[in-house]
Amino acid sequence: MVMPSATWQMIISVVGAIAVSVTAFLRFTGVAAPGPAGQGLVRD
Repeated sequence: MVMPSATWQMIISVVGAIAVSVTAFLRFTGVAAPGPAGQGLVRD
């Protein structure tokens, strides 16, 4: 009951893509906590 390495590669790549997409979505919507002070856009 061993899966071929191509199958594992596809599973891992899909899981990684979902994780990146969720992180990006949370950052764009502002749900994620802000980063450390001093990083990000400069404010006047």
